[in-house]
Amino acid sequence: MGASLIRSFAGYLDKVFHFQEFLAGVSDRRRAPRIDGQRVVKGVVYGTVFRLRALAAIERECRTGLLKKRVGPFSDDTAGYVLDRLDPASLRRGWFRLARLMKRNGWIRTGRFGSLVVGVVDAIETLASYRRHCDRCLVRQVKGADGTVPQYYHRVVVLCLSGYAAPIPVDL
Repeated sequence: MGASLIRSFAGYLDKVFHFQEFLAGVSDRRRAPRIDGQRVVKGVVYGTVFRLRALAAIERECRTGLLKKRVGPFSDDTAGYVLDRLDPASLRRGWFRLARLMKRNGWIRTGRFGSLVVGVVDAIETLASYRRHCDRCLVRQVKGADGTVPQYYHRVVVLCLSGYAAPIPVDL
């Protein structure tokens, strides 16, 4: 992966998908951040496309590797913190725009399933705790040896279009 490949890819993203507009629409709930959330999202997108398997690998590339000039440094902890606080509505708008552009450019009708468009819904529960919780937590009652106690957790549900080179997120 050379610098010219990244430059070409960045140009392609901007020309075909208006990536800078997408980034401008992404917001997070942090107050007075030292590191711009859009820069983190940009680094994660580049890292994902170039198949860097972990946030630590993306951090390394952004600090000392080929993404240093294009993205700039941030830590993997910062990336996790920013991603956890992204505004879901801004992601929805961006993903919807992306799917519409992909359909207009002919990517969606040429998937693995022919003319069918297949959507996959996936869910995960995260951050389950019996003590720590926030105002956005879901709560369930869990029966244990000591009786019934509340368990606090978060649930994330994502709708992706499947059958293409990469899954295309549509809603969160």
